[in-house]
Amino acid sequence: MNKKIKELSDQADDYADDYLGTPGEFHPDWHTRRDENFAKLIAKECAQVCRDQFDIYAMKADRDNCAIAIEQHFGVKADSKYAQPVAPFIRLTDEEILEIVGPYSDAVGGYTRKLFDEIQDKLEEKNK
Repeated sequence: MNKKIKELSDQADDYADDYLGTPGEFHPDWHTRRDENFAKLIAKECAQVCRDQFDIYAMKADRDNCAIAIEQHFGVKADSKYAQPVAPFIRLTDEEILEIVGPYSDAVGGYTRKLFDEIQDKLEEKNK
């Protein structure tokens, strides 16, 4: 058996013992508790493997998305250090748009505003 799998198996055994207050497999729910915890530990370990990859394999956002997908698929919660609230999408102000278009426009209106609104709508949709 792989060393990591053995370690997770032992953790699951300890969890079942502690949860049920009896050592070993003598409680009728011991195997159920142990197996559920073992599965969660494996899913969390898989998610952590995603998070720990180097940037040469994938960008951080992609690694986090992979980890979140694994956690959601198996119904396990992320460790609190990874649970970060998603910031709301903030749209550009007219002043910020003017900074971007610079010498090409002296006011934001009509086509410029419509173009930036459509770009921002698409970005917001893609980042949900």
